[in-house]
Amino acid sequence: KGTLNTVIVAPSNSTKVVQFAAEELQNFLQESFGVQVPVVATVQTGKVSIVLGDPSGKLVATLPRDGFIIRSAGDVITIAGKDDPQADSKTALKGNIWGMLHERGTVFGVYDFLERFIGARFYFSGKMGTVIPPHNDLQIPAMDILERPDYTVRYCSYYLGDLPDP
Repeated sequence: KGTLNTVIVAPSNSTKVVQFAAEELQNFLQESFGVQVPVVATVQTGKVSIVLGDPSGKLVATLPRDGFIIRSAGDVITIAGKDDPQADSKTALKGNIWGMLHERGTVFGVYDFLERFIGARFYFSGKMGTVIPPHNDLQIPAMDILERPDYTVRYCSYYLGDLPDP
């Protein structure tokens, strides 16, 4: 209704994966609402705070790879997953396809949040494959979501088709 009452919280000790998740959330929310949601380091009183990541590691300790949680408690929504503390999701693909093989549960949680509550659709990468519906007002219900992949062991192999016995 013309009043922005939301902030994105990426704590000052956040990993680069969480910083990337904050940028993605900020960009897609701006596309939906037409106004930039600020990224801050701490929860803001009187505002809905979307807190990204779990610096303590306690919330996500039992999650499998790529799992995440989305929880609300009052004016705080927490989106957290297991994240690789050394990886940089923003530059991971530059020069090496294997660069994307790092844990980024918080990023997956952000995309899930956008799909569930904003109505975003990610058909394929890029502007043409991404649909972000416009919103003037948004109400998020109370939630406690735990998501984990059905298949956590992934293996990629390369085979030329040559058999040992012709």
